[in-house]
Amino acid sequence: MFLQVVSCFLCSLVIERYGRKLLLIVSQLIIVSSLGLVILTDWLGWPNWLGVVGVASFIFGFCIGNGPITWIYMSDILPDVGVALTSTLLWVISTGVGIFFPWMKDTWSIVTAFDVFLGCSTVGLLFFIFMIEETKGKNQQEIWKKMGIKMKGRNTVDNETYIVSDPEMFNDDHLKLTYKKDDSVRVKNE
Repeated sequence: MFLQVVSCFLCSLVIERYGRKLLLIVSQLIIVSSLGLVILTDWLGWPNWLGVVGVASFIFGFCIGNGPITWIYMSDILPDVGVALTSTLLWVISTGVGIFFPWMKDTWSIVTAFDVFLGCSTVGLLFFIFMIEETKGKNQQEIWKKMGIKMKGRNTVDNETYIVSDPEMFNDDHLKLTYKKDDSVRVKNE
């Protein structure tokens, strides 16, 4: 518990300085390395304390990046409805891991379960390196432009004016949102 608190606090201190992508990559590198250490400890008969160091490193790696930044990144790149749906999916997957880990451990072995997690974590590391966009210091519209996502309705990013036509979401036919350089927002009906 102490390790989780310290690593999450450390993340909060450095996230705006180094950015989300770098912390996610560092976090995933620590996770992959720590799972590898746990697996090698068993395979090669190394002292058990190395396995404990691997597990502690995994917890540190998760809490410095993947744990807290996942929530921040979702809110950076998705509208509110998307955040709600992906949060639900994240909790369903986490519950699935919690349910199936004991089964994997009992059916195969704990090391084989860690092998599966190492494979998934390695794929995650590659995804973070090649697919994730940095969102530090950018508003949602700048992020969407860089990712090639267009808002519903007329979208003119260059003059920083957005027309959103979604009566169900805004209870209006057209709202004009103007984003200024200081990230202030002006909303007016057209």
